[in-house]
Amino acid sequence: MHAEVSATTRTPAVGEIPGQPLVGHLLAFRRDRLALLDACLAEPGDVIRLRIRTPAYLLKRAEDVGHVLIDREDVYSKDPRNVGPRATRIFGDGVMTSAGARHRRMRRQVQPFFRLDSMAPLADIAVQSADAMVDGWEPGAVIELAEEMERFALRNMVSAVFGPDSPVHRAALETGISARRLSMTRGLSAPVPLPAFLPLALRLRRRRAIKQLERTVEGLIQAKREQRVAGGDLLSMIRDGDHSMTFALAAFENVGRALTWTQLALARHPYVGARLQAELEHVLGNRPPHAGDFERLRYTQMVLAESMRLWPPNALLSRVARREDRLPTGTRIAAGSKLLLSPYVLHRNPIYWREPERFDPERFGAEESRGRPRHAYIPFGAGPRVCIGRSLATLTCTLALARFVQRARLELCAQAPGYVCGCLPAGFGPAMRVGGRDGSGSTAP
Repeated sequence: MHAEVSATTRTPAVGEIPGQPLVGHLLAFRRDRLALLDACLAEPGDVIRLRIRTPAYLLKRAEDVGHVLIDREDVYSKDPRNVGPRATRIFGDGVMTSAGARHRRMRRQVQPFFRLDSMAPLADIAVQSADAMVDGWEPGAVIELAEEMERFALRNMVSAVFGPDSPVHRAALETGISARRLSMTRGLSAPVPLPAFLPLALRLRRRRAIKQLERTVEGLIQAKREQRVAGGDLLSMIRDGDHSMTFALAAFENVGRALTWTQLALARHPYVGARLQAELEHVLGNRPPHAGDFERLRYTQMVLAESMRLWPPNALLSRVARREDRLPTGTRIAAGSKLLLSPYVLHRNPIYWREPERFDPERFGAEESRGRPRHAYIPFGAGPRVCIGRSLATLTCTLALARFVQRARLELCAQAPGYVCGCLPAGFGPAMRVGGRDGSGSTAP
């Protein structure tokens, strides 16, 4: 049952939190974004008015989010950092950086490659990558979970997007994508959109890595075009470097974050881990998972969904109003205003989620989900610009998590760090001890 708010008891439509003279909430937004989001969550109101250089509104209601991302998508555009010339240099001229009719045309072109039947070879790559990762863990060793999951996600995504080519190609792709990712982070966090002519990386070593990445991708594209039969990777299917680079850059870090928070949650909630293990034994027995098992691993999907509710890979989305509009909850939005849509805030709104801070995968069972507004849960965004790789990310995370749980028991060694908005910093942890399970998934003696 989901809480309803009557017209007579409803909180004021617009709330405000104190800002600083002149700069408003800009410093808080840049220095401690999570604290600002928590303050917005605690403040009464459907919309929280902020000042972040220009008027900004953080939306807390699902109907307002659906209005911005779907109903009036033509009114609200992506931030120039995401679709401008600088973004095109980082991500390529593909789905992520296009807009309007061109964006819709590009999505139609690549959407067929993200059907479950098309992604079966990529599912096998995810399981093989998980096996390779666990093979490198010695029983009893202590690992840094976030570092290992990011490494898994990067190597898996390189294989899934570009194919399991020679070690020389793999090294160039992994190093170049990491360098380009740092450029993406710097560009998105800049106070104003950076000019396109500035170098993507300041350090010479990173610029060289990016150049080598571009040459490697061009060579792989040429080789794929000369093949008569498409391989089992995205580049072979799509034959487009810009689209492939978009998926590689946008997907690998989110997959790494999702698996980090999910495995940490399993270590903290052993009863959930026990039920997950029981599902894996029932559905898979001793064999590794494959794409055909995805729909049957229902509880595994529920665990991931609950993890991404509490700790979404992206805590904040933004749009800019191109003209004046009014939200369903009544707030008038002036042209040029920034709209902040936070999965972190929306996923913790007690109107939609009972005991929102509690980790409970049962929320995503059929009974609990019934009646919940569609846009109360948006880990991948929503609408025409919903993450095109969400099906691949969900498939990868589900099967990889299943394989990790089959093959290794991870135990938390010390106090785990709290949630971080955005990239997980180097040395983030958490430190986990590798327990013993054999390759079949049973507990080793």
